[in-house]
Order: sequence, then C-alpha cells, then structure tokens
Amino acid sequence: MKKIYFILFIFFISFSLIYFSGCKKEDPIEEDPIENPDEEDYTDRLISLEQAIILAGTDPEAVTTEKYYVQGVITAITNSSWGNMTISDGTTNLVIYGMYNKDGSTLYGDMEEKPRIGDQVILYGVLGYYNSAEMKNAWLMKWTAAIINPDINLDEYEVCTIQQSREKETGSKVLIEGVVAATTYANGMKPNGIYLIDATNSIYIYSEEIAGAVEVGNQIEVAGERTNYILADELENADKHGYQGSIQLDSAVLVANDRQINTYHSDWIASTSIKEIIDTPLTDNITTTIFEVNALIEKSPQAGYTNYYFRDIDGVTGSYVYTSNNGADFTWLDPYDGKICRIYLSVINGKSSVASFNYRFYPIKILSDEFSFDVDDAAEYAVLYHGVDQFLNTYENDPALELTTVVNSSLLGVEGISLGYQSDNQDIIYFEEEEGKTIMHTLNQGTATITITGFYLEIEYTTQVEITVLTAAEMEFITVQEAIASADETTVRVRGIVGASLVNQSGFYLIDATGVIAVKCDATELQGLNLGNDVIVEGNRVHYNQTATAIGQSCLLDSTILVNYYGNHPYSVSSFDQTDKTVTDLVNYSTLDDYSTTVFVIEATVYLYQSTYSSMYELMDDDGTTYLALYSSSAGQYAFLSEFVGKKVVVEVALCNWNKKTEYKGCVLRVIDDEIIAVNDYNFK
Repeated sequence: MKKIYFILFIFFISFSLIYFSGCKKEDPIEEDPIENPDEEDYTDRLISLEQAIILAGTDPEAVTTEKYYVQGVITAITNSSWGNMTISDGTTNLVIYGMYNKDGSTLYGDMEEKPRIGDQVILYGVLGYYNSAEMKNAWLMKWTAAIINPDINLDEYEVCTIQQSREKETGSKVLIEGVVAATTYANGMKPNGIYLIDATNSIYIYSEEIAGAVEVGNQIEVAGERTNYILADELENADKHGYQGSIQLDSAVLVANDRQINTYHSDWIASTSIKEIIDTPLTDNITTTIFEVNALIEKSPQAGYTNYYFRDIDGVTGSYVYTSNNGADFTWLDPYDGKICRIYLSVINGKSSVASFNYRFYPIKILSDEFSFDVDDAAEYAVLYHGVDQFLNTYENDPALELTTVVNSSLLGVEGISLGYQSDNQDIIYFEEEEGKTIMHTLNQGTATITITGFYLEIEYTTQVEITVLTAAEMEFITVQEAIASADETTVRVRGIVGASLVNQSGFYLIDATGVIAVKCDATELQGLNLGNDVIVEGNRVHYNQTATAIGQSCLLDSTILVNYYGNHPYSVSSFDQTDKTVTDLVNYSTLDDYSTTVFVIEATVYLYQSTYSSMYELMDDDGTTYLALYSSSAGQYAFLSEFVGKKVVVEVALCNWNKKTEYKGCVLRVIDDEIIAVNDYNFK
C-alpha cells in the first residue's frame, strides 16, 4: 500500500512541473488506489455527466477529493499530446483535461493504442472547474471503438484513386481510399488534417473530425470535395504569382477505418531535390504530393516561436515548415538539426504576398540521417547550384555580370570546383577576364547559347542556357526630387540607383543626387534586380495611408522597372541630412509633416529588444532612454544588424510610416562602423 502511495505521489509531483502550450498547470493531487483495477464492468460505479458537472462545482481552485467514473463518446480532441478532449452522453458534454492509460503510467499521446473521436470511453478521475466543469488527469479504464455509419449518400461520390482525385475539377465529389501518412495540427496541438497515400499519389484532407478519429497507419476510406485552398487575404497576391492553391479534400467524411497499422505505398514517390521543387513552375501544381529529397534540417529559435527549415545541399535553397503551434509540433525534428537527411517531404501550401511567393513544407518521414556526398557529383553540383542561376533569360543592357568561377562547400566537404563559360555567338554575348574576374557582357541584339562547364577531379559536367539580348527603348525621365515634388496620384518616370531595401514592404529606396524615395512594387519586379543597379522606374506618386493625423508614407506605388542599366553603382549621399541630428530629434518629428523622403545620417547605438513573443531592433540615443524603433515584423528582418548590437555606429536611416501611426519609425539603409559598411539588402537575398 505504501509503495502505491509513493508511486502516485512521485507521478503527480512530476506532472505539476510540466508546462505545455495552451494548457494550465495544476497542483499535484493525492490519489487513492483503485480497487480491482482489472475489473471490466464499471456500470455500477458510473455517475452521469450531469452529476459530474454538479460535483465539479465552479471554484477554479478546488477539485474533488474523490475520483469518479464517467462514460461518454469522444466528440472532440483539443490536444492530441495530452489527451485534452470533450466527451458527451448525447445531451451533456464534459471536458477532459489530460488522459492517461489504465494505470496512469502513459500519457495519451504516447499510448500505442488509444481512443479517437467517436469512440466510447469510461474514464476515472477527479473533478474540478476551469472555464467549465472538467475531469482532470483522467485514467482510461475502458473504451469501445465506434461503428462508422456516415450520414451521406455515397452514390453522389465518384470512386477515384488519389491521383485521379487530384486531377478532378474543384467542387467534384470523390471517394478515395488510402493509408494515413501524417497528421497536421491546429493551434494547441489540435488535430486538423491528414495526409493520405495510395499506390498513385498523396493528398491532404482538411478535417478535424477525421484527424481526431484516425492515426498514422490506418487504412481508411474518405468521401470529400476536391478543392484548391488559398487564404482569403492572399487571393489577390496568389493570382499575381499564378498560384492555384493547395490541392486537398474539404467537407470530408470518414467512411471506413480498419484501425490497423499498415505500410503505405511508396513506389510512386519521386526522388528529386528541394531546388527542383522550388523551381517548379506554379502552373504545375505539386502541392500535397510527397517527394523524396536530401535536405539540411535547420532549427531556428526565435522570440516566442521556433522555425524549422529544409534546405537543399547547398545550404541555402529552401523554405520553412508550416506550423500553427509556433514550432511545437515539430520538436521531433530536433535530433536532426544541422544534419542532411533523406526524407519524405511535401509542399503543404504556399504563402503569397505582394513581395514574394514561398512554398511551405511539411515533413512526412525521416528515412535516414546518414548522408555522404559523392565527389563524383561535385562538377554537376557546382553547375546546377552555382552556375545556372546567375543568368537571366533576357537583358536589355550590358549587365557587366561578375560570374562565379570557383565553388567551395564546407557542408559537402569539397573545395576548388571550377566553373567555365562559353558563348556560341560573341557578337551577342561575350566573356572577358577583368582584374582576375570573369565578366559577362552583352553587345548586340539577338539570342546566344551559353555553355556552363564544371570541373572537379577530372570529371566534367556541362549544361546550356539560352539568353536573349534586346535593345532598351529610349525614354524620358525625371529626377527623384522632381518625383517627390509631383502631385499625389501622378504617374512619374524616374531614374536612379537601387540604394537599399525596404523592410516589411516589397521594394527599395531609389536614390539619385537630388533625393530619396521609397519604391513599392511586387515580387516580379524585384526579380533580376540588385542593389547598385541603375534603373528607370515608373510608379504612382502617393502619400501611402494618409490620415487626418499622419501625412503617410511618400512612395511610388505599383511601380514597374522599365529599364535596368545594371551595374553596381554607389548611391549619392548629397541629399542626405548630415547636420548632426540625434535619435531624439527624429523621434520628436511630427507625422503631420513629411520626413519620409529624407535620409538622416546620425550616430546611435544599435539595440535589440526581445520579449517572449516579439523582437525588434531600435536605435538608442546617448541618453540611454530614447529609442527609435525600426519598422519590421520581427528582428529577423534586420539580421544584418546583429554584429552591431550594443555598439555606437554611424547610421543612414530613413523615417517611415506605412501603417497610419502617429509616430515615425526608422528604416536603416546602411551602417558604418569604422571601415565596416553593412547595407540593408533584405529584399535582395
């Protein structure tokens, strides 16, 4: 008897020390031993759910000293790790806060077999109150699997393979069968969808009911409606990028479940690379299909959340994992942080913004964490990952493009891979050696084929790209200052240097000897554009988000790049305010006056503010108490400032007000620390 008391005491002390997102902590509860724990018939011990609610009371600080038996059907699972759920007897609902197995030794998420939505359970635990009546830390004494009886007319659904269902028009009703490969989770680790696989392909099924009623390995039948999902506030941007939406089934109903653990078909899963996935045209909708790839897994802790990235073997190309739990649903990836693994990976959806489009990944399974790069592939790697992507399809002016000639990779353990370039028509495109660098030049209009060759350990790999050279049309333009002086809602054509990136906005600062103005454009206009380029821009001169209390942000809206003369030109600072202004001066400027077309050169200390759920960079004045916040969604957008934290430096900073505030925030163009110069290149990485 003493041994049982001791075990239970240690168990509940440990439980009280555990914290999990979205759940509250409880004080340990002294438990009484269960009589006849192996007894299967609990009928005489059951109380009704209505009685349970009365006994629970309404005091959040109190729990019953006695434990009770209750019975009900699981209607919702709100946390699949802890076993938070709701049970019902048909008229009354009771919240279950945490579920363990029959002897209290195994938490719900760790049970090999567990009840799911629709199953009937008998639970044993104390009763209390937190927002509603609940049973706390319930022990699962008995459960009975649900009999599936879908309340739909199956004649309305066409029996399909998963591949056939993917090819159906949106709105089509389909009946598919497959094996559950993965479960996705909404906020609080609430199951909200599954990946289903058959012998032809995979598809995502959005359904809290199905996700809560099945587990990975179950062979199931599902009736649902074929859809392409896009967030409502991303529809316009998705259309601009040509993104069709995530292929999935919605309004889905579970038709059958074998409740067995089966091995799914994998012969159809194509072996590819993350680079090839990302380079796939959006017209080829590859969402929710599964690929086999080599990927570098990177864990990136941030303030209040953790991002997980999957990158190709170059260590750069890739994207992040889709999570609704601030990364808590992917802690199982932690042992693989920093490793190149062989994995099953899917694009679950895409994020469309004005500035960019990014695939978001969902990992299905780690196949192996033992990766060894074959040096015989080094020449091919250099060409495909470091050679091809240097070139655009068309040029209107001579880009004087410096090309990569030597590739080293510490990640792959190879150094000294050589790259060479040849043109089949030097009257159109030619290469020159200038000060030890290989430079590509264009000469006349036409099309030329460029051969890119990689060399390593006597192994050679070549590929070709076709480039068209056009002649840029001559056009008139005005200076930046003339554009600033133009009336709002005037279309202007301006020439200047691409000086620095905007932050938390798509675009850049256009600078000439007369002034500075923000240029707001979409992602397609940024493609092929680099800092230092000499460009002609056309846009609508406006005060963006002007209100009665703020003049708004001066900018060129909906801008297009008409001509790019390329080059890496230093921008002029002759229009910058270098009159010994301070952070305090900038903080005190009124948003009723337009200061958003001036760059101030000041001395300030770079400060990083971090809290549990947010982070941002600020510029601190000498008084140590006055700060100018930098406009951003998080400190990660100003990563280039990390090496200057705590240092007093010279800063080129523009004031900005993109979102109707009554105070200006800053946008750093450049930091100068003795001989170190760091430029804001956020939108050009």
